[in-house]
Amino acid sequence: MPKAPKRKLVDKPIHPNSRKAARILKQTHHDARIVKRKKEANIRLGLKGEMVLWFRDNLDDDKETYSKQDVVELVERYLKRFDDELEQIDLIHGLKDRQGRQHAAREDTINFTLIKERREFESSGFEIPNLLDEEDRKSVV
Repeated sequence: MPKAPKRKLVDKPIHPNSRKAARILKQTHHDARIVKRKKEANIRLGLKGEMVLWFRDNLDDDKETYSKQDVVELVERYLKRFDDELEQIDLIHGLKDRQGRQHAAREDTINFTLIKERREFESSGFEIPNLLDEEDRKSVV
């Protein structure tokens, strides 16, 4: 006759220094790292998507082909896209009745983004759609 299976206690506590607790902790940390990496990757892809949308929206429909100079001018316009918002923040800072810096977090974020993008553009260049090739430009539009 076969032996009856042993009963396991379902809610039996696990000792914090046990191997089982270490395995569970390792798996928990692994899952957290995976979720964090996916979020970071989604943020990066979202930023690239926003960049492609900006270029698509700011392309001149009348132009059939773009020269290198046209692309550089378009990138310069992209780098100046926050100028209006920074001017509004400067106007708010110019009011003498206010104390402290209103919109400081937004201003710092914009300045950090501009510095990072300017450095990237001047060093290795931007990763933007190829506007010099007519087929690639049509795929963006």
